[in-house]
Amino acid sequence: MNLDAVYLYALARRGVFEGLDLEGVEEGSRVTVLACGGIDAIVSGVPRESYEASRDESSPAELEWVVPRALRHDHVVRTAASRAPVLPARFGAVFSSEEAIARLVTYHENTIIEFIDLITGKAEWSVRAWYDPEAAADQLLAADPGLAARHARLPASSGARFFAEKRLREDARAAARGAARAAARAVRAGLASSDVCEVSLRRPDPSGREMILNLACLLDDSQAACQLATARDLALAAGPPGLEFEADGPWPAFHFCPALNLDGAA
Repeated sequence: MNLDAVYLYALARRGVFEGLDLEGVEEGSRVTVLACGGIDAIVSGVPRESYEASRDESSPAELEWVVPRALRHDHVVRTAASRAPVLPARFGAVFSSEEAIARLVTYHENTIIEFIDLITGKAEWSVRAWYDPEAAADQLLAADPGLAARHARLPASSGARFFAEKRLREDARAAARGAARAAARAVRAGLASSDVCEVSLRRPDPSGREMILNLACLLDDSQAACQLATARDLALAAGPPGLEFEADGPWPAFHFCPALNLDGAA
């Protein structure tokens, strides 16, 4: 295999990755540490042609290429982050040479160090919430006193009952949607003292669940458990019946990385 390009995994302060021995994104390759002034870059060799190809990642053949490499990339970044604060690179960060990486790092050394200082003692957490609109409407019709009373007063005649029941169910869905929005607002307010990044909501899943909240949060290690427990309590208290809350982490701080490019460099 012709490893004629260099793949970047993460950046950290000089000297923290001594003895790091990991497989790179290409099976059988090994990562190395590239010294760039006061910063170390974790890198490995890759075949340039493979990474320059335009890929449709929805096709089975391309997924077969991408998935194992993405998993190896993730393993390297997580292992590095378990040792020291890092600026993680996205999957597929390929450079023409070690010199090209060194130029990038040297140009942005102050920005990189400021970011590492920012995340020291912190980690990224994913905070998500879902609900099932139809299941929540069913539960509200049974449990909400106002809706339950209206349901008990539905007309007996089938025609009138059909339209009244339809309106009632729409009102129950609207109440569930309102409670879902209130839960999302409550969680954001509860995490307002931390760095929070909105992440795109996923489409409803086949079971009918809708995602109402998807946040990346940079939390202090000493406070994360308490903050996440409070966020969960706020979500469940304000949300519709059956609300599901998930906090996942800790992760490297992907969503809070500064953009690094060579615009303006000499």
